Amino acid sequence: MNAQQRLELQRITQKTLQQTQSEPATDLDALAQVPVQIVVGLGETTLPIQDLLNLKKGTTLSLNKKVGDPVDIYANNRLIGHGELTLADDHFGVIMTEVL
Repeated sequence: MNAQQRLELQRITQKTLQQTQSEPATDLDALAQVPVQIVVGLGETTLPIQDLLNLKKGTTLSLNKKVGDPVDIYANNRLIGHGELTLADDHFGVIMTEVL
């Protein structure tokens, strides 16, 4: 890198730092593209290890939740709310009823 390139890099870095420091801390635009894993506890079941070992792709398990039952909603393994299990056009969904 020659002297002119080094000066240009320093100028760009300084300008970027000034812009970053002048932006309000409440600006959520930077967070808008951060991926978040959402998990909904749809239910649970108990089965013997032998049955667990025999599970194959496409196997159906009966869970202890039904449409209309309450479910917990997690974001990145942290409980963020509660909802209600719903069914629409043969797809399960969750209606969020409480944000924690």
